[in-house]
Amino acid sequence: MTLKDAAGQAEIQKWDALYKQITMQSNFTILSASGDNGASDYADLNATKISPTLTSSFPADDPWVTAVGGTTLNRQGSGFNEIAWNMSGGGLSAFFPMPTYQQGLPASVQTLLQQKRGVPDVAGNANPSSGLAMYQNGVWSTAGGTSASTPMWAALMAIANQMAGHSLGLLNPALYKIGNSPRYAQDFHDIIVGNNSVNAGGVVVKGFDAVPGWMQ
Repeated sequence: MTLKDAAGQAEIQKWDALYKQITMQSNFTILSASGDNGASDYADLNATKISPTLTSSFPADDPWVTAVGGTTLNRQGSGFNEIAWNMSGGGLSAFFPMPTYQQGLPASVQTLLQQKRGVPDVAGNANPSSGLAMYQNGVWSTAGGTSASTPMWAALMAIANQMAGHSLGLLNPALYKIGNSPRYAQDFHDIIVGNNSVNAGGVVVKGFDAVPGWMQ
């Protein structure tokens, strides 16, 4: 919401060119948190007001970036179950059209995306109530947010690069190729419960439901 004027658009174009260069020429993988305001985001630079409309975040919606959303991880007996975290940023980009790697998604998802870039691409445990253990100044605590699930994915990428023997670069084409293949159920843990609708501070925004396959 804060980047729609001429100065904001010029700034986005500069960063987009840089992201394209370092992913395609230097073979870096760029990950970005999708945000912690559900299907909306702040409407002002001071981060005091949530927009009453569906909103995604930059740079998570840049097509050269792998956007990381959030889940809630719950203990269930001797195992765990995982649902969508309601505060996970996710939705449609106001700035970027649907990238090539998302054009193979099912027709129902194509209709939802309206030819726009959809985010996030992947997700991880981000709910502060089930988040990551943090040890700071002699005290253990639990931290969350998509700013926690994103470095978790960055760590996975470091391991993947080491196993491959080289930097894997832009992940998204491979992620969506696997997602549209018979290996989907084997290689991905599908989140099919929950949503990221917003109902806070008088702002209500209908978000997106987690369903089988890529959706949120």
